[in-house]
Amino acid sequence: MKRRLVLSFGFLASALLAAGCGSESDAAKKVGERTKQVAGAVQEGAKNVAEGAKDLGKRAAEQVKEGAEAAKLAFIKVIEEGLPKIQEKMKSLTGASAAKAKEAYEALKNKLEECKSAGPDKWESLKEGISKDYEALKQLAFGGKESSGEGGK
Repeated sequence: MKRRLVLSFGFLASALLAAGCGSESDAAKKVGERTKQVAGAVQEGAKNVAEGAKDLGKRAAEQVKEGAEAAKLAFIKVIEEGLPKIQEKMKSLTGASAAKAKEAYEALKNKLEECKSAGPDKWESLKEGISKDYEALKQLAFGGKESSGEGGK
Protein backbone atom coordinates (compact mmCIF):
# COMPACT_ATOMS: atom_id res chain seq x y z
CA MET A 1 0.00 0.00 0.00
CA LYS A 2 2.81 2.25 0.78
CA ARG A 3 4.31 1.55 -2.59
CA ARG A 4 1.09 2.39 -4.32
CA LEU A 5 0.83 5.64 -2.45
CA VAL A 6 4.40 6.64 -3.28
CA LEU A 7 3.93 5.54 -6.88
CA SER A 8 0.67 7.53 -7.11
CA PHE A 9 2.36 10.62 -5.71
CA GLY A 10 5.21 10.15 -8.20
CA PHE A 11 2.80 9.99 -11.16
CA LEU A 12 0.87 12.95 -9.82
CA ALA A 13 4.07 14.98 -9.32
CA SER A 14 5.32 14.18 -12.82
CA ALA A 15 1.91 15.03 -14.31
CA LEU A 16 1.84 18.36 -12.47
CA LEU A 17 5.41 19.08 -13.48
CA ALA A 18 4.60 18.36 -17.12
CA ALA A 19 1.45 20.51 -16.96
CA GLY A 20 3.35 23.31 -15.22
CA CYS A 21 6.12 23.34 -17.79
CA GLY A 22 3.61 23.58 -20.61
CA SER A 23 1.88 26.57 -19.02
CA GLU A 24 5.20 28.36 -18.52
CA SER A 25 6.04 28.06 -22.20
CA ASP A 26 2.54 29.35 -23.06
CA ALA A 27 3.09 32.28 -20.73
CA ALA A 28 6.48 32.95 -22.34
CA LYS A 29 4.82 32.83 -25.77
CA LYS A 30 2.14 35.25 -24.62
CA VAL A 31 4.77 37.62 -23.22
CA GLY A 32 6.72 37.41 -26.49
CA GLU A 33 3.60 38.10 -28.55
CA ARG A 34 2.65 41.04 -26.34
CA THR A 35 6.18 42.44 -26.64
CA LYS A 36 5.91 42.25 -30.42
CA GLN A 37 2.54 44.01 -30.32
CA VAL A 38 3.92 46.78 -28.13
CA ALA A 39 6.96 47.14 -30.39
CA GLY A 40 4.67 47.36 -33.42
CA ALA A 41 2.57 50.02 -31.71
CA VAL A 42 5.70 52.00 -30.83
CA GLN A 43 6.90 51.84 -34.44
CA GLU A 44 3.48 52.94 -35.67
CA GLY A 45 3.52 55.85 -33.23
CA ALA A 46 7.01 56.84 -34.34
CA LYS A 47 5.89 56.81 -37.99
CA ASN A 48 2.91 59.00 -37.12
CA VAL A 49 5.14 61.47 -35.28
CA ALA A 50 7.60 61.56 -38.19
CA GLU A 51 4.79 62.17 -40.69
CA GLY A 52 3.39 64.92 -38.46
CA ALA A 53 6.79 66.58 -38.24
CA LYS A 54 7.21 66.45 -42.02
CA ASP A 55 3.78 67.97 -42.50
CA LEU A 56 4.53 70.70 -39.99
CA GLY A 57 7.83 71.44 -41.70
CA LYS A 58 6.11 71.72 -45.09
CA ARG A 59 3.47 74.08 -43.72
CA ALA A 60 6.13 76.26 -42.07
CA ALA A 61 8.12 76.42 -45.31
CA GLU A 62 4.98 77.40 -47.23
CA GLN A 63 4.21 80.16 -44.75
CA VAL A 64 7.74 81.52 -44.97
CA LYS A 65 7.51 81.47 -48.76
CA GLU A 66 4.16 83.27 -48.67
CA GLY A 67 5.57 85.88 -46.27
CA ALA A 68 8.58 86.49 -48.50
CA GLU A 69 6.30 86.86 -51.52
CA ALA A 70 4.12 89.37 -49.65
CA ALA A 71 7.20 91.37 -48.62
CA LYS A 72 8.44 91.38 -52.22
CA LEU A 73 5.09 92.60 -53.52
CA ALA A 74 4.91 95.35 -50.89
CA PHE A 75 8.43 96.52 -51.77
CA ILE A 76 7.65 96.57 -55.51
CA LYS A 77 4.38 98.43 -54.87
CA VAL A 78 6.15 101.22 -52.98
CA ILE A 79 8.70 101.66 -55.77
CA GLU A 80 6.07 101.55 -58.53
CA GLU A 81 3.90 104.11 -56.73
CA GLY A 82 6.82 106.56 -56.65
CA LEU A 83 7.79 106.12 -60.31
CA PRO A 84 5.00 108.26 -61.85
CA LYS A 85 5.99 111.23 -59.67
CA ILE A 86 9.61 110.83 -60.71
CA GLN A 87 8.64 110.45 -64.35
CA GLU A 88 6.55 113.61 -64.18
CA LYS A 89 9.46 115.52 -62.66
CA MET A 90 11.82 114.09 -65.32
CA LYS A 91 9.76 115.82 -68.04
CA SER A 92 11.03 119.16 -66.80
CA LEU A 93 14.69 118.09 -67.07
CA THR A 94 16.76 119.00 -70.12
CA GLY A 95 20.09 118.11 -71.67
CA ALA A 96 22.50 115.67 -70.07
CA SER A 97 20.55 115.43 -66.83
CA ALA A 98 17.43 114.38 -68.75
CA ALA A 99 19.34 111.70 -70.66
CA LYS A 100 20.99 110.43 -67.47
CA ALA A 101 17.65 110.38 -65.62
CA LYS A 102 15.94 108.56 -68.52
CA GLU A 103 18.73 105.95 -68.59
CA ALA A 104 18.50 105.46 -64.82
CA TYR A 105 14.69 105.22 -65.06
CA GLU A 106 14.86 102.50 -67.73
CA ALA A 107 17.49 100.56 -65.75
CA LEU A 108 15.29 100.73 -62.65
CA LYS A 109 12.22 99.52 -64.59
CA ASN A 110 14.25 96.56 -65.93
CA LYS A 111 15.43 95.66 -62.44
CA LEU A 112 11.86 95.87 -61.15
CA GLU A 113 10.68 93.46 -63.83
CA GLU A 114 13.53 91.11 -62.94
CA CYS A 115 12.60 91.40 -59.26
CA LYS A 116 8.95 90.55 -59.99
CA SER A 117 9.91 87.27 -61.62
CA ALA A 118 12.76 86.45 -59.22
CA GLY A 119 12.50 83.70 -56.63
CA PRO A 120 12.54 84.41 -52.90
CA ASP A 121 16.27 83.83 -52.59
CA LYS A 122 17.25 86.13 -55.47
CA TRP A 123 14.93 89.05 -54.88
CA GLU A 124 16.60 89.89 -51.57
CA SER A 125 19.85 90.61 -53.40
CA LEU A 126 17.98 92.67 -56.02
CA LYS A 127 16.15 94.66 -53.35
CA GLU A 128 19.24 96.53 -52.19
CA GLY A 129 20.28 97.47 -55.73
CA ILE A 130 16.77 98.62 -56.62
CA SER A 131 16.59 100.76 -53.47
CA LYS A 132 19.89 102.45 -54.29
CA ASP A 133 18.88 103.01 -57.92
CA TYR A 134 15.53 104.41 -56.83
CA GLU A 135 17.17 106.87 -54.45
CA ALA A 136 19.69 107.90 -57.12
CA LEU A 137 16.87 108.45 -59.62
CA LYS A 138 15.00 110.58 -57.09
CA GLN A 139 18.13 112.67 -56.63
CA LEU A 140 18.45 113.15 -60.39
CA ALA A 141 14.78 114.01 -60.89
CA PHE A 142 14.28 116.26 -57.91
CA GLY A 143 17.78 117.74 -57.84
CA GLY A 144 18.38 116.96 -54.17
CA LYS A 145 14.83 117.87 -53.12
CA GLU A 146 12.48 115.04 -52.20
CA SER A 147 8.79 115.36 -52.84
CA SER A 148 6.64 114.92 -49.77
CA GLY A 149 4.87 111.63 -49.16
CA GLU A 150 7.30 109.60 -51.26
CA GLY A 151 9.01 106.50 -49.93
CA GLY A 152 11.65 104.32 -51.47
CA LYS A 153 12.56 101.88 -48.78
